Amino acid sequence: MNSLEIDKRLFIAIMPDKKTRDYLRDAIRVLTKYSRNLRFVNVEQLHMTLQFLGNNVTDESLEQIISRLKSIDTNGITIQMADLHFGFKGQTHPSVLFWEVEDNDKLKQLTKEVHTYVQELKLEDIKKQKDHSKLIHHITLARTKRTFSHNEVKKLMEKFNKDFTQEPPAFSPAEFVIMQSVFNKNGNVYKIIETFPL
Repeated sequence: MNSLEIDKRLFIAIMPDKKTRDYLRDAIRVLTKYSRNLRFVNVEQLHMTLQFLGNNVTDESLEQIISRLKSIDTNGITIQMADLHFGFKGQTHPSVLFWEVEDNDKLKQLTKEVHTYVQELKLEDIKKQKDHSKLIHHITLARTKRTFSHNEVKKLMEKFNKDFTQEPPAFSPAEFVIMQSVFNKNGNVYKIIETFPL
């Protein structure tokens, strides 16, 4: 593990393969024609979060988490891309454009193990998680620069669904990772801290 500054914003994630990134890149290119009020994630940094660890994770906690997650032995996961969504259920003012991923037993198992293993460490600086089974597996494509009305969201989705007709791909990840999020003037930049084979 690399030497890092104290107190990091960290999360555990799966990175899509090149074919899936290319698919999402093509989708983003179509979406940019419809709205200038979306701030898109860099294609190379697209990811699916399994667990957000916290904004101020210490090196000591990080070392314990890495050691614990090395015990996970899950393989043969297939991740199927599903549909594009604007905002999560129940949001009054949707602010995230994301591609939902179809749940399956092995993906749920991996998510449960990650959450359980981290929770068992009882670390003070780690964010307390809600029920892992309620997690919506997704890949965030963009965040809004301003509030969108429901009518604007509807029009954007209608245009996109008409113009983008590629079939959603599936991929089998070879690993999951711990990532660090660093904020700069251009938004969040993500850096892989540790990898765990699947």
